[in-house]
Amino acid sequence: MTASGAPVDARRAIARRILANTAAPFAANLVGRALSWVLAVVTARTLGPTGTGDYAVAVNVWVYAGILADFGLGTWLTREVARRRGEGNTPLGEIVGETVGVRLGLSVVAALTMATLAATGHAAGWFSIDLAWTVVLLAVGLIPGAIAASASSVFMAHERMGTPALLSVIGAGATTLLGGASLLAGAGIIGLGATSLVITVATAGAFIAIARRSGLPVTVAWPRTRLPELLHDSVPLMLNNLLNSVFFRIDVQVLNAWGRSTVGQYASA
Repeated sequence: MTASGAPVDARRAIARRILANTAAPFAANLVGRALSWVLAVVTARTLGPTGTGDYAVAVNVWVYAGILADFGLGTWLTREVARRRGEGNTPLGEIVGETVGVRLGLSVVAALTMATLAATGHAAGWFSIDLAWTVVLLAVGLIPGAIAASASSVFMAHERMGTPALLSVIGAGATTLLGGASLLAGAGIIGLGATSLVITVATAGAFIAIARRSGLPVTVAWPRTRLPELLHDSVPLMLNNLLNSVFFRIDVQVLNAWGRSTVGQYASA
């Protein structure tokens, strides 16, 4: 190989890596959207506008709680691992483990907050019993979801976007099949909540298994000295996620003033 040929080969390798790491998430997103559309059709036909609106409210609560559970640490972990993985003296395992530990702690807090809101909402007459239990099921899913999301961040930091993309497609397919089956069986929104929990647990387990086989183990630790740094660096990322969610999710709160049926009709559309 000539001296002039080496840079060309290097550029081709970079181009192939960029193509693979952009095409896989793009394709996974398209497939996931198509599968979500199928489930949305089944949901609208089986639950009607009111039931669909109830589930939209549950998901809306879960989205905001998920921002607290993540606290920007998913983006932070991807950035830090990608930046430091070339440094031989950087303990990447400690960074991953401590980030997972903090996210699990935040997820427990967020889950308890959701459960409290569900109980309060039901007692006050805002939530039906089915909606309250659905919120609780989604709340429990935040805990294994923290592990799955952290593992996904590690794979992305190592420029291996294909693994999270593949698992997201499998998860979307399983969610459509199990969720659709539960709806047709009459389980209602509780069935959708239970489906979400089962798929999240399975996804977390799959991520852990694949990470170990790939030499990217996902551990759990509590930061003794790094906690202030983690929270300080992740606050701007969390606020960005919060604002994005408010911009695109506040419609549920606005439309809820006209009733859950209105929310359901809008959610279906």
